[in-house]
Amino acid sequence: MENNNPILAFFPVIPALCRRRRNKISYVLLFFVLAIPFQKFPETLALHSIITLDPFFIEVLRALDEVIILLALMLAGVIGVIRGKIFRVYCQPVYWWLAGLVGMSIISVIVNDVPIKQGVLGTYDLLKIFLIVLLFSHMKYEGRDFKWLIRGVVMVSVIFSLVGVAGELVALFAGVGINIFVADNQRFGLYRVISLAGHGSWNYLGMFSVLAFFLVTANREISLQMKALILFVVSLLIILTLSRQAWLAFIVVLLCLYWKNRIVWSFVLFMTLALMLVILGYGEEFTAHFGKDISLNEAEYYRLFAFYQSIDMFLMSPLIGVGPGSFGGVVSVMFESKHYDAWPESFQEYIYGIRSIDQFWPQLLAEVGVLGMLFFLMIIAILMREIKKSEVYFKALGESQLSEYGRVLRYYMLAIIIMGALSGINSPLVTIPYFSLVGIYISFAWSLRGVSRVGKNRLVKVIDSSGDY
Repeated sequence: MENNNPILAFFPVIPALCRRRRNKISYVLLFFVLAIPFQKFPETLALHSIITLDPFFIEVLRALDEVIILLALMLAGVIGVIRGKIFRVYCQPVYWWLAGLVGMSIISVIVNDVPIKQGVLGTYDLLKIFLIVLLFSHMKYEGRDFKWLIRGVVMVSVIFSLVGVAGELVALFAGVGINIFVADNQRFGLYRVISLAGHGSWNYLGMFSVLAFFLVTANREISLQMKALILFVVSLLIILTLSRQAWLAFIVVLLCLYWKNRIVWSFVLFMTLALMLVILGYGEEFTAHFGKDISLNEAEYYRLFAFYQSIDMFLMSPLIGVGPGSFGGVVSVMFESKHYDAWPESFQEYIYGIRSIDQFWPQLLAEVGVLGMLFFLMIIAILMREIKKSEVYFKALGESQLSEYGRVLRYYMLAIIIMGALSGINSPLVTIPYFSLVGIYISFAWSLRGVSRVGKNRLVKVIDSSGDY
């Protein structure tokens, strides 16, 4: 159904959603997904004495996403067993590979004599993104919930973009808002925008904006003028984050979605030439750094040093790794892993400051080895396959809008892979909105396929009653 009203098309109508929801847990979870991108902003304000927060409250804010996900899983499980009305249970092929990853992690914990608590938390840290998918895929969400959440994600992205662009202008011309809305970390004469995402979030803000950008491109229910305006504002934010991983992810997803389009190829060629000019312009700096001892400057060489260390950890135990929670992630920092004892003091201070090695795939390889990496990648591959199957199914039903959203979600998984190579993979700002959408999308397609076995008339009724079709 066409909808040319931009307000109705992109901004969630809270009263309407309240009338639709049948249970409180699924209702609260949707708002949680839209609130979590702002998780770190209060901490940023407290860090610069704009507001006063108790240190305990700051720690609660940092763990809010994990606490809510785990609490929702437990509550949904208990209520599902008692009432059987909020869970949509079906057999997923991903279960076998998840079980394999858990089993592999247990073996690694036992063999490497990792403390049980550390091993459990380390395993949870590896499984976190998949737990989000499982939670949202088993709730009884419908097509209207999926589209509502997409509108909400775009709304949040537009807010981030407007505040970010304004923050950049104010910082450049008035010197105000630095380290609050923009980071005191300049590239090419510009500040790196963090908007309302919180300190240190420029890369993840860029990745989140890439997701929102392509969700907008897939939308066919708003006017061309409104779509162009939203895309322009969001693209400005992607640029102003000055995040190379976000730029790379943008180009990769763009090519996958529109590789036959000559305009897209012209744009990619232009961006490639621009990046080459930037690299050539900084060539002397790169050459000078290359010959230095990486232990001299942790700010410049931390990732390279940490990458070499992860390779050393991997070679110690190539098949099963050194144990979940033992190297590279926040859990290893919490338990002061012995593997950091031989590090230079400056690098030790750095990892305890940022709480990770800031690159997920080397961490995964070091902690669970080749076998654990295989299980993890197979889970991702199966999720992409399930999205593809759902996408094809919706297309066969004539639901081209839902099918197009599926293409975006499927190819954005490549952006997640890129993010894991250049930073952490468990950022709530990116993973909770994305993997919740993946879970709902797969779940709704599964439910329709189940109904279709009952009869065609029943299937038509379910689609019509789900709204916005």
